[in-house]
Amino acid sequence: MRDWFRRSQRTCACVSEARCTLKVRLPISETIMSLASRRWTVRRAILLAQQQVQETGKERVLDGLSRAAGRLRETLGESISSVRKFDTPLAQATTPSLEALRALSMGRDALADGNYAGAVSWFSARDCH
Repeated sequence: MRDWFRRSQRTCACVSEARCTLKVRLPISETIMSLASRRWTVRRAILLAQQQVQETGKERVLDGLSRAAGRLRETLGESISSVRKFDTPLAQATTPSLEALRALSMGRDALADGNYAGAVSWFSARDCH
């Protein structure tokens, strides 16, 4: 289980200050394609699980994401006792600033895509501190 989890792609996308979606995907293939002098990578992944969060205000989003993460872990097969034992509310584990959390998430995505300059700009963003 650890091997596939290590390879999985975990994302959190917020469409508004109070509505977010957590997704876990497992990469199934990666192909490097080239045409003339251009090269690009095509990645394919299957969606393993997804949870959506809708809260009344941005102050409550981290609490909602914490609950959604617990449900997501259960959906992926983690035992309820393990989820409870290792559950740390996001408000305690990360910054309470949604802007900083977004900048960190975007920087990690850019880094995973090999966009190092983009990652540096996100990690250097004023909101990331």
